[in-house]
Amino acid sequence: MLRRIALIAALAAAPTLAQGKGEIDWNRRVLIGHGQGAPDLNSPSVAVARLGAERAAKLDAFRNALESLKGMQLQSGGSVGTLLQDDETLTGRVEGTLKGVKPIKTRYFSDGGVTLDIEVPLDDLPLELSRAIRVPAGAAPLKGSGDAAGGSAQPAPAQVQGDMLVQVAQGEAAVLDGDRPAARQKAIDDALRGAVEMAAGTRVSSTTEMKDFQVKMDQVLTHAQGFVRRYEIVKEGMDGAVVQVSVRAFIGTAELDKDLQAMGLLMARKGMPRTMVLIAEQNIGMAAPRAAWMRGQDALVSTDLRIAETTVLDALRNGGFGQLIDPEIAAEKTVQVGGIASEITGAQARRLKSLTGAEVILFG
Repeated sequence: MLRRIALIAALAAAPTLAQGKGEIDWNRRVLIGHGQGAPDLNSPSVAVARLGAERAAKLDAFRNALESLKGMQLQSGGSVGTLLQDDETLTGRVEGTLKGVKPIKTRYFSDGGVTLDIEVPLDDLPLELSRAIRVPAGAAPLKGSGDAAGGSAQPAPAQVQGDMLVQVAQGEAAVLDGDRPAARQKAIDDALRGAVEMAAGTRVSSTTEMKDFQVKMDQVLTHAQGFVRRYEIVKEGMDGAVVQVSVRAFIGTAELDKDLQAMGLLMARKGMPRTMVLIAEQNIGMAAPRAAWMRGQDALVSTDLRIAETTVLDALRNGGFGQLIDPEIAAEKTVQVGGIASEITGAQARRLKSLTGAEVILFG
């Protein structure tokens, strides 16, 4: 009888640690990742152990959400995992989206252990991916707009200001020996590290294994403040014995990219830059070349007109260029710049770079 009671007690305590790793909830239209982190038993306090366990749980949830996403089926057959394996750029954008998500349903245990979930609205997935995913019968197609779809867990994406990325992030630190000012500074440092990590998430390659990637990224983030040109305190407060601070960090892209490249993480490798192709084409019977990124009558193009543009993109892709800007995105951003027809000015090219990150623009 005692053995049976012990077994029942053990099973009753297990559910929080035995939940599924990841799943797709089509009713709520979210990708879910479950994560758990064990505490460091050598930590000076439960609060410090909790922070370390929470970071481990976030990484675990990210991995599990990504694995669930890779298992989704494509309309053309195969899986998302196969698609991501062949597209380094798209993989980097997907991982950047997942890493930028704020955890929800966080549970703290008396020993400092943590379990949490992350939720990513399926409608926030990159356009190329949402178009390809096969949705279940009766479910509406994915929007793929990249706009927030009611998911409160999704933070504001990094904004571009000249040669800086502006990212909002939150940091935490436990108060030790009653020293709240020291804990506040550590919370700020933690927030700045998080801001840099989110900014770097969309600028790195995914060709390395997750463990190797995390080791390299941790080395970059050891001097995260070196990338932050300035920051503003957005909000601060206390959660028990833990200081919480939200910051708006202004991150220099040149400094960040230099370190990412040194670690072999930067997407735009030497000789294989991030490339945009803009080609206006003139078919038989047309008075002048036209393209989707032109305004007015010049923008009237047939659906099969992008022959040269597609040919150039395919040639670049087959030649090893992994950072090609999607033609739909290229057209959309070029329309925003405006005024581009038969020529492109230096100012327009710089504006396109700020909108897309393009290092080379092939124009014709």
